[in-house]
Amino acid sequence: MGLAMAQNIQTFLQRDKKSQLRFWNRTASRGAPLELLGAIECESIAQLVIECDLIFISVSISIDMYSTETFYRSPQIYNEPLSLT
Repeated sequence: MGLAMAQNIQTFLQRDKKSQLRFWNRTASRGAPLELLGAIECESIAQLVIECDLIFISVSISIDMYSTETFYRSPQIYNEPLSLT
């Protein structure tokens, strides 16, 4: 979702004493700035789906969304692109 956006969401959640942001990234070290703000890293996409009611996915190109085996194997995740039309 982009680090700046995720940091803003985490700051809002923390300020309003809401449940902390949970995140997953293929490169775990990229989540370090979020963890410093109190966000919680999930070990897998499946864990993220189980623990969250609302999920944002931000990728640079569409193929990145399909680049993990977990995306196709998790029964809670739709494996078809969402059409907004």
